[in-house]
Amino acid sequence: MPRNYAAEPWYRFLNGMKILLNLDFHDLKDRGIMDAAALKDGQWEKFRADPFRWMMHVEDDRAEKLYALIEARQPKI
Repeated sequence: MPRNYAAEPWYRFLNGMKILLNLDFHDLKDRGIMDAAALKDGQWEKFRADPFRWMMHVEDDRAEKLYALIEARQPKI
């Protein structure tokens, strides 16, 4: 029987990082994480340059929304 990697914590963590790297502006805008001002004030560029660091420094409410977006894209187990 093949191993179900999607159920393993290390795989979910790794996959979450991949999801974070592949998000587009519209994904963040649709979830209320960023708005049009983020394009003007450099937040989008900072996110694209280093989404991991951006998430560590962003306000808790936006980090929580971003986490929910990542979890929504994880494979269902």
